[in-house]
Amino acid sequence: MKIQYCSDLHMEFQENMRFMKSLPLEPVGDVLVIAGDVGYLVDTTIPHLRCNLYKKLIINKLTS
Repeated sequence: MKIQYCSDLHMEFQENMRFMKSLPLEPVGDVLVIAGDVGYLVDTTIPHLRCNLYKKLIINKLTS
């Protein structure tokens, strides 16, 4: 099993959201771990995260 991870996406900032939309995560693992500082409101169905392409999704912490 391959585990892919990302963190500090800070998608509450428009620049980061635009970057993620222009360069979406390329799935290379079976599991995606989204670690701290993701954003205030994170919808796991947002296309640029491609969460639906992983067997399992783990979200550690959202920015408070």
